[in-house]
Amino acid sequence: MDRPKVHNPDLWPRVVILFQDGAYRASSAGDFVVWDWSTGKQEMFIQCAELRSFSMLTKDLILAATVPTPREPCLDVLSISEFQLPRVRGDDLNICIRSEPNPLATPSPRVPFAASQGDCCLYVVVLRLLDDNFTIWPVVLMALRSTFVARANRNHGSEDAVSQVIPWQDWGPASTRILPLDPSDSWIRYTNGTKYIHPAAEHTANLYDFNQHTLRSYRLPPKSPEAAHDSSMWTLLESESKIRAEVSPFLEDVTTRLPGGIAILELQKLARIHDIPRGPFPLGPSLGPMLTEDHIVLAVSEVTYDALVYLYM
Repeated sequence: MDRPKVHNPDLWPRVVILFQDGAYRASSAGDFVVWDWSTGKQEMFIQCAELRSFSMLTKDLILAATVPTPREPCLDVLSISEFQLPRVRGDDLNICIRSEPNPLATPSPRVPFAASQGDCCLYVVVLRLLDDNFTIWPVVLMALRSTFVARANRNHGSEDAVSQVIPWQDWGPASTRILPLDPSDSWIRYTNGTKYIHPAAEHTANLYDFNQHTLRSYRLPPKSPEAAHDSSMWTLLESESKIRAEVSPFLEDVTTRLPGGIAILELQKLARIHDIPRGPFPLGPSLGPMLTEDHIVLAVSEVTYDALVYLYM
């Protein structure tokens, strides 16, 4: 059995565990359990193959990735709202949700200020479809916490409330950004706050930011490839991203428009600024950059040593 996914009880009065068996076994039933760790009381138990991954939205709301109907995945605020995703073109779909920090995490009292934990959290949803030729088609969907919480709060707390189904076209195109990326399964701390980092060309990485309050300070998308590599400033993403069906998990082309920015980071240059030993930094499928609130963390593998290198952003 795969290692269960556990929500940290130190930051929340509940323990949440999802037991799964096999990454691509869509028919394997999993056990999803919620306990109040202070009383030992079990508050929820779900056993089904549809629930694939989860993350916390608030102390009372859980965001789960589910496939309630074959080839029709969704993001489900459990028992409240079901956010439908684009239909996929196969049954063997793996979905994983990542977000950092925990929505109830509190900053250290030693720091003078910290980012708000309200809307400033990005949910990174990785979808990977395994087709009949054993080819994996990955994409990354990014959405802000407010997208889910605002709609869920309309239906939350009512005794006669019924789980609301929200079609993809009613929420997804304007509130998400889908990119043809495939993050590492090992170095999984690739998101923090509203930022997401992904390895790009050799010794470079793309840092994305979806903080809607900072977009006005970003410049317009460059008109030439040379200008794109000027990482001195953040650049706005193109107004929309189109994912073609034939090179993605989806049954049809998908267009998304969540505004965001991108900075292209030259990791070797950052390492020299921080007096880090000379590279190279192998950023292949098994090694990649990660994020904390104010650092980029590189998993560096050299002939004589392995290390985690911390670079200020």
